[in-house]
Amino acid sequence: MKCRLEHCEGILKDGICQLCGLGPEGKQSLYPYGGGGGGEKQAALPADDQSSTAKRLAVTASMKLILDGETPACKADLLTAAAKFESMVPDDFVSWRLQADLLFTAIRQLETRQMEPDETVTLIGIPLTEHNLRHACEKALRNCAHFAPAYEDRVALIDEANRVRQRTWF
Repeated sequence: MKCRLEHCEGILKDGICQLCGLGPEGKQSLYPYGGGGGGEKQAALPADDQSSTAKRLAVTASMKLILDGETPACKADLLTAAAKFESMVPDDFVSWRLQADLLFTAIRQLETRQMEPDETVTLIGIPLTEHNLRHACEKALRNCAHFAPAYEDRVALIDEANRVRQRTWF
């Protein structure tokens, strides 16, 4: 059965959405995906947070469309995605991963000269230079690793952060 929350595509398991955490009586579990509380805790958020969850899902979906599209994202697309992302607080795996993907896409465009560095332009508060973007992307990947569901995923994210890190010469 599908979740009844607008914009959510999650599946209900034991009456709780596995994507957004919406449970019985219109309350959201603090532990969606069945994690965190081991199932015995059923702490819930008030129903007014449904709108913020729906907004978060909509922002996530639109950012994925921009970043994963068939055609590479242009500078305007990245700025649009960044503006949408600024309304979110990255506090989970998906948010940190989206931030890292956004920054990594910008790094790739700078490397391939599809866009020029410009310190006056910022993506989620980070000047559009390769050095600054690499530093922020590395930090986002390391934060993402904290929320990774498995040890192997954490290791892979840290390895990815090490590859993105700015090269230094001693």
